[in-house]
Amino acid sequence: MRRTLKSLKRKPQVISYDRARSIAILFAAGEDGPPLFLKRLIKHFRSDGKAAVALGYTSNLADPAKVTKEIQLCNRKDFFCHAKPKALFLRDFVVRDCDILIDLTASDNMQMKLIAAASNAKFKAGAHHPDFLAIFDLNIKVSDDCGDEELASHIVHYLKLIKTPG
Repeated sequence: MRRTLKSLKRKPQVISYDRARSIAILFAAGEDGPPLFLKRLIKHFRSDGKAAVALGYTSNLADPAKVTKEIQLCNRKDFFCHAKPKALFLRDFVVRDCDILIDLTASDNMQMKLIAAASNAKFKAGAHHPDFLAIFDLNIKVSDDCGDEELASHIVHYLKLIKTPG
């Protein structure tokens, strides 16, 4: 992962929620697919005039198809052995030009942490973890029992507090 971070040509920028035009979300999908709150979150972003897409990781080995236009699922078959993206849609997600990346995945999901690290997003936000401080521009410290929906709520709250000139 350090090699990925060193090879990035990304220029981090502070982007406020108000100025953001596009938001990408990384999440962990359960056996039932994307969590219910994710669709509400995307709908909220869209109602605020932002393009929103989400990429989820599932441990289900069946071939996960696209759930919707804005929500896609991947599994370990979509990655090379060192957690680098193999599937074309994952590589497209990494190079996508987006203003804010929100990572809701757990710290043990190395595939999604590598996607977050390699992303071209201008501003990255995620849960604080000592091993991943270099990935995110905004690290939110939450309790261990904090769920994905609560983490998303915290991140969006702090993104809305950021004010940038212009």
